[in-house]
Amino acid sequence: MTIRTNENLVREVIDTDPNMDMSVFLQAASALVDRLEEVATGNSQTVTAVLLKNIETYLAAHLYAIRDQQPTQSSTQKAEMSFQGKWGFGLNHTSWGQVAVTLDWTGFLADLTSEGGNQQTILTWAGTTRT
Repeated sequence: MTIRTNENLVREVIDTDPNMDMSVFLQAASALVDRLEEVATGNSQTVTAVLLKNIETYLAAHLYAIRDQQPTQSSTQKAEMSFQGKWGFGLNHTSWGQVAVTLDWTGFLADLTSEGGNQQTILTWAGTTRT
């Protein structure tokens, strides 16, 4: 596993708890970007190291935002707060995930996010051969 980004880069794109250990988000994002790179290479596509780092940064921010939902609106007058995101929307759950999908021109992340994405259909013949 190659971690291309770091806590400082992630913290530049999302407001985080400064005491939170970001390593779990960095590792998960890295694993996903490693897979993206493998698929791209298998499809004879080249993705630059800079682009992979940027995608990984936004994926780590996305994963952090799922753990610590970011406010989209707050009011001190009534003590109300609204939070970003809806469950079940994959990488479209947060704006950081949406940026990662947009940066990935290979379509790998978009396929994961699409309805039914990242699923395999396996057919097995359970009949007998007619003679």
